[in-house]
Amino acid sequence: FLVVLGTALARRGRRGEAAATLRRGLRADPDDRDAMRALVAVLGASAGERDALEDMESRAQAAAESASLTAAALEGEDYAAATVHALAWVRALPDHAPARLALAVALANSGQLERALLQFGFALDLDPASSAAALGGVRVAGMLGLVEEAARHAAVLDPERHPAVRLRHRLRVPAINDSVA
Repeated sequence: FLVVLGTALARRGRRGEAAATLRRGLRADPDDRDAMRALVAVLGASAGERDALEDMESRAQAAAESASLTAAALEGEDYAAATVHALAWVRALPDHAPARLALAVALANSGQLERALLQFGFALDLDPASSAAALGGVRVAGMLGLVEEAARHAAVLDPERHPAVRLRHRLRVPAINDSVA
């Protein structure tokens, strides 16, 4: 949709808006070659712009490859490899919520809970509607005994879709001096 809109804006002579729209499209889908070509056409493709777009395309290719390798490693339960590939994916696209989420899952499954919680938080910040990031953050924070952090992640969940969230007010965290009976 953004490619069509950007192209239409360019045809009307609104090149700045067209370029911004096409860039937005590329941020949403870095592999969209049509958006890349349209942006080259809108910008007139000076040498510097061509280099920047080639770099963007190279990063998109690296991200796609890393995403594929990450998925395969997670599916094969090779969490060390998944972590390596997910880190490469995050380096290629640092503001991409699925990359952060994949890294969080790989880290959590390899026992690196503190680092996983940080990545679940980044994924949730990038995509506040991500129930996977919220649930992962709740689970890992709970495993670490970080009740307030678990509640922060749980706060974004819809109680209708996740009934356990409705029960969170009943959660009682025992004090250090509470005896076990």
